[in-house]
Amino acid sequence: SIQIKKYAKNKNAPNSPIIPISAQLKYNLDVVIQYLSLIPIPKRDFISPPKFAIIHSFDCNYLSEDVYINNNLNNKTGMIYGLIFRGILKLGEQIEIRPGICIRVSNKEIKINPITTTIVSLQAEKNNLIYAITGGIINVGLKIDPLLYRGNILDGNIVGLPDKMEEMFIKIVIKCHLLRRLLIVNKKEWGKHVKYVTEIKKGEILLLNIGFVAVGGFVTKIEGNNNDEITFLLKKPVCCEISEKVAINR
Repeated sequence: SIQIKKYAKNKNAPNSPIIPISAQLKYNLDVVIQYLSLIPIPKRDFISPPKFAIIHSFDCNYLSEDVYINNNLNNKTGMIYGLIFRGILKLGEQIEIRPGICIRVSNKEIKINPITTTIVSLQAEKNNLIYAITGGIINVGLKIDPLLYRGNILDGNIVGLPDKMEEMFIKIVIKCHLLRRLLIVNKKEWGKHVKYVTEIKKGEILLLNIGFVAVGGFVTKIEGNNNDEITFLLKKPVCCEISEKVAINR
């Protein structure tokens, strides 16, 4: 307990309670639930245009090859599920998926095809909904070609109202802060055990996590007083907000 308090002293939660538990023996689980019930509910934004992030997409109509061929294409729907960050999604509402289907035409050109469709069903834990708000995983049924759902093609895309969504970017500038403790690597050099942190270099290819999408980024420029403003050329476009947080991985 003393070591935990010493560790948490310089963190964001120095006065947080320390509860010893055993999940297998079910010790003090009621105390944990009691403390969790005291956490205030975050403020929800129901006024702004909706923003829905797709975690997974699948074709719920593909039962067998015979069923798939004989069914009418107009009756087919696919399912996506994810999180609503703000706003409200309503049944029968027209929405847009960005960036949608991206096709690389050449090394320097990518064709972006956003998808416009209609919401035909809303579900939360198998409960049918008329509208959906923030807080929890939401299943959304859409009426588009089921081929667009397969292979989890739409994961990481953003859903919103047409003409009320964030812009799509193929090149972004990130003001980064390297977490020294997490990026330390071990290397044996001249027979000695050396710990060092490597700075990001121009021409390096890194993995960027923007929201729920992971995309490769090529470092094209490094600027700033401390070389902390880095320009990335992305392998595929992303739909995101200005000042959105990004995780950089090697």
